[in-house]
Amino acid sequence: MKINKKYILFFIIPLLIFSACNSDKKIVVAKKGEINFTNWNFDTDGIVKLDGEWEFYPNKLINNKGIATEKNISYLEIPSSWKDVEINNEKLNSFGYATYKLKIIPNKQDSVYSISIARIDVAYKLWINDKLILQAGEIAKNKQDIKPEWLSQSADFKINSDTLILIMQVANYNHRKAGITSSIKISTPKNIEFKEKKQLSYDFFLLGLLLIMAIYHLGLFLLRRIDLSTIYFALMLFFVALHHTVVGDYLIKFLFPDINWLIVVKIDFIANYLRLLFFSLFIWFMFKKDVNIWYIRALTGISIVMILLIIFTPPTIFTFTFIIFIIILLLGFLYLVFASFRATIKKRDGAIYSLSGTLILLLALINDWLYASLVINTLYLVPFAIFIFILLQSFMISLRFSKSFNRSEKLSNKLINLTQTLEHKVQERTSEIEQQKEELQTQTFNLLETNEQHQTTNELLIFNKAELEETNEELNQQKEELRTANEELSQQTKELNQQKEELRTANEELSHQKEKFRLQAENLQQINHAAIETHQILEQQNAQIQTSNQKMTDSIQYAKRIQKAIIPPPDIFADYFQEYFVLLKPKDIVSGDFYFFEEVNDNIIFIAADCTGHGVPGGFMSMLSMTLIIDIIKNSKTIIAGEFLNQLRNEIIISLNQQIDNTMLSDGLDIAFCMLNRKTKELQFSGAYHPLVYIESDIENPKMHVIKGDRMPIGKYRGANKLFTTHNIQLKANDIIYLYSDGFQDQYGAGRHRGKFLSRKFRELLFQIHQDKLFDQKELLINILETNIEENERANQQTDDVLILGLKI
Repeated sequence: MKINKKYILFFIIPLLIFSACNSDKKIVVAKKGEINFTNWNFDTDGIVKLDGEWEFYPNKLINNKGIATEKNISYLEIPSSWKDVEINNEKLNSFGYATYKLKIIPNKQDSVYSISIARIDVAYKLWINDKLILQAGEIAKNKQDIKPEWLSQSADFKINSDTLILIMQVANYNHRKAGITSSIKISTPKNIEFKEKKQLSYDFFLLGLLLIMAIYHLGLFLLRRIDLSTIYFALMLFFVALHHTVVGDYLIKFLFPDINWLIVVKIDFIANYLRLLFFSLFIWFMFKKDVNIWYIRALTGISIVMILLIIFTPPTIFTFTFIIFIIILLLGFLYLVFASFRATIKKRDGAIYSLSGTLILLLALINDWLYASLVINTLYLVPFAIFIFILLQSFMISLRFSKSFNRSEKLSNKLINLTQTLEHKVQERTSEIEQQKEELQTQTFNLLETNEQHQTTNELLIFNKAELEETNEELNQQKEELRTANEELSQQTKELNQQKEELRTANEELSHQKEKFRLQAENLQQINHAAIETHQILEQQNAQIQTSNQKMTDSIQYAKRIQKAIIPPPDIFADYFQEYFVLLKPKDIVSGDFYFFEEVNDNIIFIAADCTGHGVPGGFMSMLSMTLIIDIIKNSKTIIAGEFLNQLRNEIIISLNQQIDNTMLSDGLDIAFCMLNRKTKELQFSGAYHPLVYIESDIENPKMHVIKGDRMPIGKYRGANKLFTTHNIQLKANDIIYLYSDGFQDQYGAGRHRGKFLSRKFRELLFQIHQDKLFDQKELLINILETNIEENERANQQTDDVLILGLKI
């Protein structure tokens, strides 16, 4: 990939800044508790840092007179922390108190000096020639009385002698840092005031810039909410601005003078995690194909845990987690640099700017970490890096918006051209249609005139014909009416004679029926008595049958509880696999299908098995099989998949007396046996009829592998008993394993597919859904199975026990 030369500046500029900051030479340095700057000119040489060796008296809060009586003098480099410093063969920890002393020999050109102390993470008091000059918090010799406070302050004092004695008492029981961890500066009041105003102006400028850019990108999000990168970027800028107020010269104290020290410390640590989190979310949204979602999920989880720890624990605990944040920060930024570099290689829009800004931030973060750990003496560079980073990321966002606008503009121009072309074609077609319409109207008018003439002639002929036909019809109707009347009179006479005869016959039949009904009533009464007796007998028999059925059902339900107690609960897989599902659906109350799980040393054994039959016989067979499996595992020093199935087959044959009774040849089980090494992820598999299906985790090019089991059951059968084969398979993270019985694939299908599901179509279904959550896969499989059972006309019931295991490495 060719990189434009101008991009090299993005890497060279921060390196030059870093090297320039770190090249600051200490012209005046304290040695053995004394610093001399009699030859120092503050107007030309600037401000003096009182860095170097100070006298150090640990576990003592004393004044100049008390120091005069001390015999053992120790020296400690300033700025630094006294943690892990060894004094008199004793290593100091972070908590405690101490006194520092520095002898200053000033120049004689100035009569008034000003001393400046940036934020220090301890409480302190500072005296010059026994006069209290500065104080932060309340120092004490115990944790109960100390009151920590962060201040960035300065004070003026007059020079009344040739020597200045600086005494600083320090106490810390609240923070991981102990001692004077920032440089103390001294100069003329004019220089210190100019330095403070300059720093304050810079801090407010950078704070305003961060907040303005945050509000700007928040506005972009409100205008186009589908683009989450702008809200992530806005939130990142907000927390960077918040963190900026509590570092360096402590801007938050200027804005809120009475703010509590504990709140400020928690803001400092919480803002660290949130700015990293939202920055990662921003990069992830911009380059989703190059940033793994599991990095975002892991970082989110860790950030939530650490923020809760900061909120609910005191500083004596959470301040010591700073090294954890630094590790997370460096690892996170290294991964984001890698992701941005990969996006740059793939020529994603704006990726080069993201990579440049991320590298600049990474270098600045390394500098700040070394500076905060007192390894180097530079200054906090993250605000400068953030400024450059904001420009680059804003330019990247603007570039994307610009490209989107250009694409929209091109599409709009194409649409306008297409609309104009269509309008021209519509006008031409409309003109043609108008011309054709006029021609049709002329032809229609001529046809209407001709039709009117023919219609008038036809109406006259039809009228004359209708009159003649009406006259003939009236004559014929009168003649027919006379004939019909004669026939009706003759027919009525015959009907009267017939009705008389029928009435006589009916009277005779009525007398016979009365006698017959009397005899039938007597018979019905006898039958009714017999039916009542029979009903009572049937009710007694039905009650006995219901009692027997209830006892039998209770026994089977008890057998189900026993079987459920033996089969391990499904959530046993949760501690060993990323995701899992167990689909066990018996055809009857108890199941002939079962699964098994056991942990043996660094290996886990998991099995899917299908015993002969279902219901009660299958349930008995499954419990016998699980008992034999447990015995073999307990009695085996080493387990090999194929040998395990050989031994299980022998035990089944002996338990069922199959070596004697050939009528039991069909009893046994089909099984898929797996043993996974948790460290190496190497899997041993052996199967009896049942296969192993596993899918490689490559998202872009997933592959399904089917390892078939041997074509013989666990038990005696008509073929020759061969040894079972052991298959060794090397798995990797995110691979998915499926073990299953034949119940699902042998179920009759629904809709147009009335036949069985079959193994090939079942494996194709697993491959289609393997990228879904395993819990969602289970719900889909259950829905398909229930739909097949309900809608199939051939077999409106479950045909066999169903067992499917899905496990994600």
